[in-house]
Amino acid sequence: MINVTINSICLQVNKWSDPRVPDWPLIDLLAGVKAAGFNDIEAWGPHLTGLDADGVTRLAEALDESGIEISCVGAYIPLKTGQPLDEFWASAGKYLTVCTDLGISMLRVFPSRVASAKATDEDWDYIPRLLAAFSTEAAFRDVTVVAETHDNTLADTVEGALRLMESVDHLNFKLLFQTLDFQTDSTLAQWEALREHVRHVHLQNRDADEAFTPLAGGTMDYRKLIGRMRADGYDGDMSIEFTADCAPAEASEYDLEKVLSNAAADRRFVLDCWSGSADEVSA
Repeated sequence: MINVTINSICLQVNKWSDPRVPDWPLIDLLAGVKAAGFNDIEAWGPHLTGLDADGVTRLAEALDESGIEISCVGAYIPLKTGQPLDEFWASAGKYLTVCTDLGISMLRVFPSRVASAKATDEDWDYIPRLLAAFSTEAAFRDVTVVAETHDNTLADTVEGALRLMESVDHLNFKLLFQTLDFQTDSTLAQWEALREHVRHVHLQNRDADEAFTPLAGGTMDYRKLIGRMRADGYDGDMSIEFTADCAPAEASEYDLEKVLSNAAADRRFVLDCWSGSADEVSA
C-alpha cells in the first residue's frame, strides 16, 4: 500500500509570509498527527531549522515515542545565479545537518525562483551545477534531493523540468511531482512525461477560484491520477500538502483540529483510490 504522509505546512496559520515562524512547534503537533492516522510527516523547513541542539534531541525522542517518522523536509534554500556561495552553503548545510540528526532521507528544494521562460543561459548553467554539487554532498548523508515542479521555478513546465534533470545529470537528484495547473488531462500528461524521474508527490486540490478543497473535490480528478500512478508502478510517497480550510481568509478562523480532520479524510480518499475502492478510479 502507498505511504501517505502529511506536510506540516498545512498545520500552520503563517505559511508564506516572512519571517516564516511556526505557529506551533512540530513536537506539539505529533499527537494530533498520530490521531489523524499519519505515521509519517513531511516537515515544513522552519519547523526544524529553528531548533537548537536540545530541541532536535527532544523532537527525536518524541518522534521515537510516537512512532512517527519524518521522511522529507521542505527546504527554503536561496538558489540564485551569482549569489555568494557561502550564503547558499550556510543554508544548505543547516538542512543537511538536521536531516542527519533526525534520519530524514529526502530534501525538497525549489530549483531557483525564476520562471523557466525567463531564465537566462547563465541561469541554466549556474543553477544546475550548484544543484549537482549539492546533490553530491547530500548523497554522502544518504539524502535524496528532489526538485518540486512548481510555478516560477526552472521546473514550472514539463519542458523545464526535463531540461533541469538533463542539466543537473546526477543520480541523487530527482523530482517532486505536483500538478502544474490542477486540470486532470494536462496533469496526466505531465505525469507521463516526468514519472521516470519522480520520487515524491504533493497532493492538493483547488476549486475554480483557486481555494483549497478536499482532494475528492476541486478541478483535479485525483481518482484518475492516483489510479494511473498505481498502474505505472509508482512506489514513492505521497504527501497531503494542503487541504480544505487550511488557509482561511482570516487567520483567526484557522481551526487546527478541523484541518487535521480534513487531512485524515484526504488520506483515506487516497488509500481508497490506490486500492481501487473509490468511485470511478481509472488506471
